[in-house]
Amino acid sequence: MQTNIFFLCSFFNLLFIMLFLQAVAELGPVDMLVNSAGISFPGEFDNLLIDQFRVSIDLAIDFCKYCS
Repeated sequence: MQTNIFFLCSFFNLLFIMLFLQAVAELGPVDMLVNSAGISFPGEFDNLLIDQFRVSIDLAIDFCKYCS
């Protein structure tokens, strides 16, 4: 019997990270990850601060790797 579990998680919050790790320990590894996260900053791309750019990359790409 297959069980589908949906887990909403914000990886900017330590509590959610701890709950995610606990779920993986109890249920096994992640089979599929859907990342619908996004963030935007007002203004033109050329004026984006490097810290803002890094947060965007972390959210969109790096956190997917952390979950797999």
